Amino acid sequence: MATRKFQLKTWQQEGGVMIISYEMYRNLTGKQNGKGVIFESLVSPGPDVVVCDEGHLLKNTKSALSRALSEIQTSRRIVLTGTPMQNNLKEYHCMVQFIKPNILGNYQEFDNRSVHIFSCICVWREFSPRTQKRNLKFKRTEV
Repeated sequence: MATRKFQLKTWQQEGGVMIISYEMYRNLTGKQNGKGVIFESLVSPGPDVVVCDEGHLLKNTKSALSRALSEIQTSRRIVLTGTPMQNNLKEYHCMVQFIKPNILGNYQEFDNRSVHIFSCICVWREFSPRTQKRNLKFKRTEV
């Protein structure tokens, strides 16, 4: 542990790039480590830029991982993901919440707005001239 603390302190003072797994980050910044060198290096003041690969793992704001990463005091956050969100707006909200907190409001507000928006889109598609023409064509061929 002393070697890790030394490396983190050196990284904080001299800069550079640090690659750390989510699991290691969560373990190092856990409550048992308090507010010592590790906390000061990784959380407060934190790095200049945080890049989270496999960002889809941040799909729940209440998970230990999301809570731990949200404590990082930095002004620049990037989330990378190659996995589509599979039409799950909660996952999308969680990733945006990590990048820019409260820009979409809390999840309940976001959910209320998005349900209204998507219901309007579905109604529009159902009654659009193109859809009505296609439905008419299907009715004629059903005979």
